[in-house]
Amino acid sequence: MQAIVKAAVARDAAKAMRAVSEAVEHGASMRHVLDGLLEYVRTLLFVTLGDEVDPKYDPGTAAELKKIAASATPFFAQSFLDALLVARGRTAPSLLPQLPIEVAIANVVILPPVANVAPVSGIVKASLPPTTPAPTVAPKTPRDLPPNTPTPL
Repeated sequence: MQAIVKAAVARDAAKAMRAVSEAVEHGASMRHVLDGLLEYVRTLLFVTLGDEVDPKYDPGTAAELKKIAASATPFFAQSFLDALLVARGRTAPSLLPQLPIEVAIANVVILPPVANVAPVSGIVKASLPPTTPAPTVAPKTPRDLPPNTPTPL
């Protein structure tokens, strides 16, 4: 999982996809790989948000997660999780069981680089011109109402 996520964070789609293919060649179940990626990237999301690494990880894995998190953003981790969840619902052809995971990696890695460095500290506001609402005048008497309008009680 580490090699796949590390390559994706480094925006090296080919390396990440090769790591997935190697897992297939070694007999790994794509469901197992996908579940492992979901857990690992979820932990990465928490670490990018400032949380500690889950104590269930060994010290080496925890240190590597922190290192990877220093190069990632919460936006990237969340986007990766979304792509992996979509991949989980896709049916893969029997000859390419890794295809949904590879597509998920490609979708995340080919995002514009600006999306990977989105600010977390504030919300980017759309720069729309200010508008002034048009004044409305409430009818005061029944004769000011348009025809066939019920009169207020």
